Amino acid sequence: MCGICGVFGERDKNLVLKMSDIIAHRGPDEDGYYEDEECSIGIKRLSIIDLETGNQPFSDERGTFWVVMNGEIYNFLEIRKNLGEKGHRFRSKSDAEVIPHLYEEYGIDFVKHLRGMFAIALWDTERKRGILIRDRLGKTPLYYIYKNGRTYFSSEMKTFLKTQIVSPSINPDALSLYLTLQYIPGEESLINGIKRLLPGHILLYENGTYRIHKYWDIIFEDEISDQRKNIESVRELMEESVRYRLLSDVHLAITLSGGVDSTAIAVLARREIAPLTTITIGYPDYPDYDERKEGLKTALKIGANHIELTLRKEDINVFSKTCLAYG
Repeated sequence: MCGICGVFGERDKNLVLKMSDIIAHRGPDEDGYYEDEECSIGIKRLSIIDLETGNQPFSDERGTFWVVMNGEIYNFLEIRKNLGEKGHRFRSKSDAEVIPHLYEEYGIDFVKHLRGMFAIALWDTERKRGILIRDRLGKTPLYYIYKNGRTYFSSEMKTFLKTQIVSPSINPDALSLYLTLQYIPGEESLINGIKRLLPGHILLYENGTYRIHKYWDIIFEDEISDQRKNIESVRELMEESVRYRLLSDVHLAITLSGGVDSTAIAVLARREIAPLTTITIGYPDYPDYDERKEGLKTALKIGANHIELTLRKEDINVFSKTCLAYG
């Protein structure tokens, strides 16, 4: 997890540094900043891949396209290899560095080459163009405000509130939707003026205005009647997905409950990593929800280094801190 923020349409270093400090908990390892006359972007980085030379922002060789990213590009090694064959040169081993080079090759369509979870902000110094991109399913948060010809963006809404870019007023329509549906569909948020970039969408800022378009949507293929082929297809996709997500320069662990999904992921991860660490969180005061027994059983079965943590009733005081971290 990292945190990105910035503004397209003006240079305001003090503002963006303040925004970065507000989301410092998202990236305690390093920070970075880039600006020109019409752009300021910043990042707080949590180092996962390339601990030594992976600090952002990244640019292409000419310093024309600048990028900050929160998330991970799972297929960056293949992308890097293909770009290298086209003559691109890299200064790091980071997944984020492939983005400005991809943009140089393919323009806005570069996002179609990415597999991963990401929120990306890119500034094109030649076209004076700002681009915001959110991953296909919206695993990585990205909020924005358009105000007075400028586009402000951040990984968390509270950066806009604490810097007074927008006043803290409730959006009644969004609140009504939340109370009715238990979530808010669409791009609106609970705060007037703050919008969410939707999953699979791109925001393109140019000439003091912006437009948004969808770059991806789910496609339902024809059902395969052969049950064995269905099972094998799901197995292959899961194996590939887990393998992609295990690339890291820091120690990895799997959160393991008693459910089918985390058990399947742990089993597949164990085939790739030895030793594998698993973590189960138990609730001694709520035995109906305590899955430590099932988690331990799975961990022993696959030979994992298992860690058990517990949350008790008195730990409810961390809930408000958790809510603030998500904001």
